[in-house]
Amino acid sequence: GTNTYLCGTGETKILIDTGDRGTAEEYTTFLLDTVFPLTNTRSISKILITHHHEDHTGGISTILREIRSRGLPEPSVFQSRKAGSRFLPDVETEDIHEGQIFSADGVTLLSCFLPGHCEDHYGFVVAEDAALISGDCILGCGTTTFNNLSEYMESLQKVLLMTVGSTKLCTSPIRSIYPGHGPIARDNAQTKVLD
Repeated sequence: GTNTYLCGTGETKILIDTGDRGTAEEYTTFLLDTVFPLTNTRSISKILITHHHEDHTGGISTILREIRSRGLPEPSVFQSRKAGSRFLPDVETEDIHEGQIFSADGVTLLSCFLPGHCEDHYGFVVAEDAALISGDCILGCGTTTFNNLSEYMESLQKVLLMTVGSTKLCTSPIRSIYPGHGPIARDNAQTKVLD
C-alpha cells in the first residue's frame, strides 16, 4: 500500500521511503532480486524518508540488514530531525533541510518541507521529470489526514505554486505528482492539488 521510489539511471540509485514492517521481507527481496536487475542497479547511495510514519519507514531495518548481508555498500539515511520526528530505531540518520539537493546519475532531487500531515514531512522535486514525490502530503486518491490544518493548507499552497514554477525552490513548473499512496498523477499536478 505504500509507494517507494528508486531514483536515477545509473548503477547507484536513491531510494525514497521503505514501505511498512509487515511486508518488509517480501519488499526487500523483490527490490534486490527483481527490481535491481531490471533497472541495472548495483547499490543504493541514499535512502530518503518523507516522514516518520511506520508505513514509510518500517522496511528500513530489513533493507539495511539485507544490504549488509550481501556485502553491498551501506547507504546514508536521511530523515527530518525536526520536533515531532520519531527517529528510526537502530539506524543512524542525517537531517534533511529545505532546499537540500540529493543527486545520482540521471536524477536531481530537491527537498521541500511540506508539514501538516505530520510535523516532519518532506517531499522531493524531481527536476528531470518536472515532478514532486509528495509522500502523504498529496495522495494518488482521496485526501490525507493531517495533524495541523493550517500547516497542511500552507503546504498545499506551496505545491500549487510549484505547479506554475513560482517558488524560490522550484522555478520550473512541476507537472506530475508521485504520491506516497495510490496512482501517479501524470501531467496534471495542478488539477490534483486543487482536487
